[in-house]
Amino acid sequence: MRHARWLFIVFVLAALLVQAAPLNAQEPVVQIAYFYTLTCPNCIELSRNDLPPLRERWGEQLEIVEIDITVPEGNALFQSAVDRYVIPPTRQGVPLMIIGETVLVGSFEIPQVLPGLIEMHMAAGGVGLPDLPGIAAWAARPPAPPTFEQRWAQDPLGNTTAVVLLAAMGIMLLFVIRPARWQQRLARRVPVWGTFAVEAVGLGAALYLTIMELQEKEAFCGPVGRCNIVQQSQYALIFGVIPLALVGVVGYIALMSTLAYGKWGKGKLASYAPLAFFGMSWFGFLTSLGLTYLQPFVIGAACSWCLISAVSMSLTLLFNAAPGWVAVKDWQRQQRRGHRRRYSRRQRV
Repeated sequence: MRHARWLFIVFVLAALLVQAAPLNAQEPVVQIAYFYTLTCPNCIELSRNDLPPLRERWGEQLEIVEIDITVPEGNALFQSAVDRYVIPPTRQGVPLMIIGETVLVGSFEIPQVLPGLIEMHMAAGGVGLPDLPGIAAWAARPPAPPTFEQRWAQDPLGNTTAVVLLAAMGIMLLFVIRPARWQQRLARRVPVWGTFAVEAVGLGAALYLTIMELQEKEAFCGPVGRCNIVQQSQYALIFGVIPLALVGVVGYIALMSTLAYGKWGKGKLASYAPLAFFGMSWFGFLTSLGLTYLQPFVIGAACSWCLISAVSMSLTLLFNAAPGWVAVKDWQRQQRRGHRRRYSRRQRV
């Protein structure tokens, strides 16, 4: 009987806990309508810098419904919000957020006011989406990936520049993929310090991007390109950890060191330096070719520092095509000699 009494008490407590669990799991949820466009710089800055910390803090309790107003349905929702909340013309722009009955506009007002409003609504038990026709259907549908036209519109000038450079690199590839006499004439005209100069420019570009990435600062891009869109893409990190720009820094240092050792070093190892330099030049060039393709056609934005690095790698390969092919022929000749020696030794045995 004593054991049965204890089992009954445990059963009652377990039943009470099961019934209370759903009540304790009901946490307040704050829903926000966020109107934006893919080509809005302030929207990009807000989405990439200000919203992720809020999402990380509140998790599933914070639901931000993103509405692209360049889409017909999104534009209709935006016009409904303008009418519903009587938004004056001076504030009818993006980024625009509606949380409860409050309308926030701009990349300055939203980061300043939004965190406090979220906390206030969380303490009050949460808040739903604004009462706009069709917003529930918009929130329920899966997010559509941006089209090529939308990605291109993020940075039309930078993307055009990247495509022009990509075409030039493709043409250059056809000219350096095999040895030619004009390569020898070019190599005689370009002194070794010319190669060092173009590599130093590429090293500077990679080093600048590395510093900005490690310090988590926005890079200055100038009139061409949208560097920070590229730097914040998944292609800017290797394995999600190592900045690609840091790999570029190591690569340029290795290239310059190998070039110097092949030029002024002594011994048998120094004779292999031109071959190693040529191989690394090809690897760097093909990598730059692939990254230049990704910028306009996948990411939808170009990085001027990345384009500078691509030009540097292209010139490095171009200036050293002649000595590189000579090094390849010398290596092939040595391999054939070694093969004949091993064959003759086997015959004598």
